[in-house]
Amino acid sequence: MKKIILWILGITSLIVLIGGVGFYYYIQSLLQAKEEKISYRNDKIIDAIDKQLVGIDIELVKSKASFIEQKSIEEIKDNLSSGNISYQELMAYYLINIKEKDQNKDGNNSISEINEEAMEEAKAFDENRDDRPLAGIPVLLKENINTNNMPTSAGSYALKDFIPNKNAPVVDKLIENGAIILGKTNLSEMSYYMSQKNPSGYSSKKGQTTNPFNPLVLSPLGSSSGSAVAMATDMAVSSLGTETAGSIVAPASINSVVGYKPSRGNVSGEGVIPITYSLDTVGPITKTVEDALLTYNAITDKKIEIELNKDALKGKKVGVVKSDDAFDKALTEKLREFGAEVDIVEVDISKIDLEFILSNDFKKDLNHYLETYNAPIKSLDELVAFNKEDKEVRMKYGQTYLENSLNPKRDDKRVEDIINLSKDILNKTIDDNKFDVLVFKDNNIASLAASAGAPEVSIPFGLINNAPVGATFFGKAGDDANVLKLAYSFEQLTKLRQIPK
Repeated sequence: MKKIILWILGITSLIVLIGGVGFYYYIQSLLQAKEEKISYRNDKIIDAIDKQLVGIDIELVKSKASFIEQKSIEEIKDNLSSGNISYQELMAYYLINIKEKDQNKDGNNSISEINEEAMEEAKAFDENRDDRPLAGIPVLLKENINTNNMPTSAGSYALKDFIPNKNAPVVDKLIENGAIILGKTNLSEMSYYMSQKNPSGYSSKKGQTTNPFNPLVLSPLGSSSGSAVAMATDMAVSSLGTETAGSIVAPASINSVVGYKPSRGNVSGEGVIPITYSLDTVGPITKTVEDALLTYNAITDKKIEIELNKDALKGKKVGVVKSDDAFDKALTEKLREFGAEVDIVEVDISKIDLEFILSNDFKKDLNHYLETYNAPIKSLDELVAFNKEDKEVRMKYGQTYLENSLNPKRDDKRVEDIINLSKDILNKTIDDNKFDVLVFKDNNIASLAASAGAPEVSIPFGLINNAPVGATFFGKAGDDANVLKLAYSFEQLTKLRQIPK
């Protein structure tokens, strides 16, 4: 009998052990993988830069750094008009920065493509200056936005060399307003709809973009990781990202830059590799609110003509959305110091099923893009099969989101209901409390702003535990002008943007 009991206990212990190990590995399979120092195709970028720097006095360009480094659009324009710098020196400065600081072995790997004609375009502005809003200003684009002279891949290996036959409308608008498209930025692959294990900022095409404040430890967040890191580390004057739910304001917050997601529908989303046309929105990631406004006005016909005033918060009623007690207390104190009336408010978003919207729309919308622009891969099914042919290179961290989207349970009416519910929750919160604006930490309830189609502006709010944080202002859909005004006031009165060392 004793032997039987010991045998049973032994078998039971073994089962528990096996079950425990299995459970451990199951949990590990759901967690995001640890970032690794991985970068691909750096030589291609460096070669494109070196060819354009032939004949350029590198030391002279570096000596002009004080006129360019971390400067705003208006400051750059002033230095160009006064003759402190030329357009070619401006462009060369950023090309040198990308080569020496971003694409070297210790760089942050934020840049994924370089416009091989960038210096020639800059030269044309030196020869014939004009007064367009962004004349000669170097701008970077997230690499899910179509350009007819550089690949558009969303970080996918399958699309790494795909060059669409026409620009996205936002790109044509930038060029019409004088901007020079300097290059493209890395992103979380497929706008972070590849796999839950995929670290933010990793793509099969370019590797891992790292956070400059604490590389490989502090996530760059995403999916617009490269655009935010490029602004933090001064790789261009301005940039564009895209947001489905938090993909502009999250990386902006953690990299101490400004992220502006406009109201949905204000900016064309045509020619952008989608997750869902129901939510996806193009918007600026910049160093200042004024730069975000200037960049926004250069990509849309729905321009916002406002006067920015640092005292705009005075007398306004602000709702701080409850998240983190220490953060909420610090934010509330600041807002009251600036003359605002502040209430802490709780917002219940538990019934907003954003994941359903993504799973409902992804296959349909991605297939539409691939077919419309004659991509080398014509469908999600083809993409999944292609990735499986070389898993280590094409899907290093898996592709669970892609595979789970192959046979969606479609319900467009439910998508519409979720969006309407979100608008009702947001509008009721603002109206019942007579708030002028809401503010939350980083991207804490970005899902509400995303599903409601509401504008957000993330403002740097210093460091907490040596990590950048952001105060994200948002309001009702269409209330962009007011949100920008109040975010600008907060930015100017705090001036807590941090520069990575």
